[in-house]
Amino acid sequence: MATREAFFERAHEVEHVYLGYSDLQLRTERISEVDAAQVDISGRVSANVILKNPLIAAAMNSVSEDKMGIATGLNGAGAILHHCNTPEEQKKMVRTVKTYLNGVITEPVVAREDQTLAEVLQVLDKADNDFRTIPVIDENGRCTGLMDDTTFSIFGPDAETVKIGEAMHPLGEFVTADNGTTPEDVYKLMREKRAPSVVLLDTDRRVGGLCLKGGILREVNSNPDEYSVDQNGRLITFASVPTIPDEALERIRIMRKYLDVVFIDTSHGEHKYALETLKAIKENTDIDVIAGNISTEQAAIQIARLEPDGISVGQGPGQICVSSDRLGFGTPQASAVYEVAKGARSVNPDIAIIADGGISQSADSVKALALGATVIKAGGLFAGTDETPVPILTDKSGVKYKEYWGMGSERAQRNFAAARARYGNFGAPKKIIFVEGFEKQVPLKGPVADVIEEHVMGMKISMAAQGAHNAADLFENARFMRGANTKK
Repeated sequence: MATREAFFERAHEVEHVYLGYSDLQLRTERISEVDAAQVDISGRVSANVILKNPLIAAAMNSVSEDKMGIATGLNGAGAILHHCNTPEEQKKMVRTVKTYLNGVITEPVVAREDQTLAEVLQVLDKADNDFRTIPVIDENGRCTGLMDDTTFSIFGPDAETVKIGEAMHPLGEFVTADNGTTPEDVYKLMREKRAPSVVLLDTDRRVGGLCLKGGILREVNSNPDEYSVDQNGRLITFASVPTIPDEALERIRIMRKYLDVVFIDTSHGEHKYALETLKAIKENTDIDVIAGNISTEQAAIQIARLEPDGISVGQGPGQICVSSDRLGFGTPQASAVYEVAKGARSVNPDIAIIADGGISQSADSVKALALGATVIKAGGLFAGTDETPVPILTDKSGVKYKEYWGMGSERAQRNFAAARARYGNFGAPKKIIFVEGFEKQVPLKGPVADVIEEHVMGMKISMAAQGAHNAADLFENARFMRGANTKK
């Protein structure tokens, strides 16, 4: 059986045929001794981020907001938080995901005894703190008290004149523990003292951390081995930015404290405005950046030379995308993933390849990995789950569903500048919208955790049957044949 390279070279160069996922089948040519439970499907999203389950929800405002980011992160995957909003609104979503597992706040905001409540409230607002529990220190930096929602509320009417030292709970009236106390021991202390917070102090009474009940409860009940977390144990975050360099840089600046990976959000990744945005991000930030979307080897080579951390592949393969039908370009997705991986890795052998769109079944994801993808990006796979930011509706027959729309749909383009910009239409909506996507109703699927688990199960069973221990093994040894859907 021909190698992957020989297979596609014949299809592309001799037969002039380009293939989608349904046009291919993987061959089980090796005797396998691999159990599905042993298969490692982890995949690289960028230079510094690897996901245990290489699935990432697309940047769509009918799919990916903070609830999706948290839920996918807790299941080893991720979600790209969309930018159909203001920079501040997008930052709030990213921050919510990043701080979800913040059991011990190691550098909490502190107040001084001689400050007024109004002054401290201004500091909290500037720091984007959603909570009002903060330690209080004296002029020597030693902890002397604690402010919380109760004290801020009671003395709030006189915030301009009341000093923190007059309003705070003094030392001895709130719970403290030694600096370095584990979250598990903090949890025990909270239960023993019925305390909503614990301040961690060193031997000189200097503040070493602040523990709040919500964060501690999530951390002690967590399973970090299954999560997508950074080196500090917090959820990994992803967000999209538009192909407008100044706006992209401004959003990154605002989100950077909480953001790990940024995706340049466009279906025309080979266009000059996408490349200008990539260059601007590379020159002015240190964040991991994903370029795209593209679908050809030639574009991949040129873009890889600009040194992105990954490239998204896919122009038109999405379930609710009609770009290829209406515009006449866009390589079928199996061939696109193969070509982009080949081209990009001729420049950078370690670059991440994100296969974006056309994922209906776990078989499609396995094929994408076999063709060179490291991560799968999808919208339809996650649509209809509990965590999507759209309401539950009921049709005439009583079936509950959620709406799902493409960013190229008339609905999205007419209502959101970000959706228009993704397809190269800048400025206010015109009377006529060139539609590149549509809407559909998706029956409720339940929690996204179940969708991820079932999809991953299928991927592992498939890879085990092919004798592949991991994605690299699959890529090295995969062999293909034409599928039943190939036109003769």
